[in-house]
Amino acid sequence: MATRTNTSVGVGVDAHGGAVIDPTENVLALVEAAVKRQDDLRIAADKFMEAELMHVRLTEELRASHQRELGEKEANRLDAIRQVDVLNGNAAAKAASDAIAVLAATTAANAEKLRTDLNSTATTMAKQTADVAATMAAQQAATVAGITERLSALEKSSYEGIGKGRVADPMMAEFMADMKSMLRAQSQTVGKSEGISATWAVVVGVIGMVVAVIAVAVAVVADNKIPTTPVVYGPAQSAPAK
Repeated sequence: MATRTNTSVGVGVDAHGGAVIDPTENVLALVEAAVKRQDDLRIAADKFMEAELMHVRLTEELRASHQRELGEKEANRLDAIRQVDVLNGNAAAKAASDAIAVLAATTAANAEKLRTDLNSTATTMAKQTADVAATMAAQQAATVAGITERLSALEKSSYEGIGKGRVADPMMAEFMADMKSMLRAQSQTVGKSEGISATWAVVVGVIGMVVAVIAVAVAVVADNKIPTTPVVYGPAQSAPAK
């Protein structure tokens, strides 16, 4: 079977027999529209990226500004707290200084008052001691005067006695010597506050010796006593009845 070969070239027709339109222009228009759309999308994407970058930049600037404000406010707060601490420290230091000054003044006043009281007490005690010493000296002088008178009387009576009175003379002489030595020692310690106890010891010794002398004198007088006739009392007579 022989193959038919058509070598003629004619105008293309569609299914209805009409002339076929060349699609080249339509395709070019579509391609141009697609390219333009791509360009528009790219431009839109660039604008979007620029907008995003601007937003990020503004956000960072806003965050930095806010952080800077927070830092300034925190610094001001710390400065205020530090200022309060400084004021409190100054107030505490001033209060402590005032308290120290008041304490020093009170201590000085108390020390001066104590010194005055001690001086007054010392003066009063010295006066009282002097008064007591003078009173004791006067009492001692009166006691010694009385003792001297009694000793003189006893010495006179012992000179007039006989018998045991002659034996008592050496004792009286020794007693007088001891008395004179004690009076001499006492006269050296009169007026001294530290000699008050020694004065009392001397007075006690003198009283003891006086008691001893009186006992000796009583014994001497009893021995030299002239016997007398005893008086005998009879029963009383009753009155006659009337």
